[in-house]
Amino acid sequence: LIGEYVADWVKENWGGKIDYVLAMYLVSTGEGVKQRITGCLDVLGENGLMPADDHVVWFDGASTELCYGYVMNWLQANPQAKNVYIINNNDSGALGSYNACVAMGREADCIITSYNCDSFALEHFATVENSCWKASCNFNLKGYGDIAVPALLDILNAGVDNQPHELNTQTFMVDRANVA
Repeated sequence: LIGEYVADWVKENWGGKIDYVLAMYLVSTGEGVKQRITGCLDVLGENGLMPADDHVVWFDGASTELCYGYVMNWLQANPQAKNVYIINNNDSGALGSYNACVAMGREADCIITSYNCDSFALEHFATVENSCWKASCNFNLKGYGDIAVPALLDILNAGVDNQPHELNTQTFMVDRANVA
């Protein structure tokens, strides 16, 4: 979902060119979380938007502080870099990435996306115009109860587990245009 969102944005705003990708996730959270990031990058690759492998940088961290430091240091070391896509596996990391872009005066060179739609991300989208932090993917956590409770009741009533073992909510992107 994020890959599609970013592909559309890059085609419309950067002439279909991403020069660098900074990918941040907490390695200790495992492969499932990394797949969020790689799934996005796969979609960008399918759209011909991925830069060369040596222009894709992975960072181990998801906190505001770590991501701020990673992005700040990377932007300082690469002052010529343009069209930098920063993907964070959560909104806390995205906040740090955003603050680093602002501190370095590099908002025009970067776009940021994230996951979770935490309340501070929603407030950011609602109140900050022309932000380089473009969007967050909403997992619709409230929706898990809507699908899990009926599945559990069915198991209890049937006396047998006849439910699929992967139930997912409908996810969607939230940005400035639809944050309300």
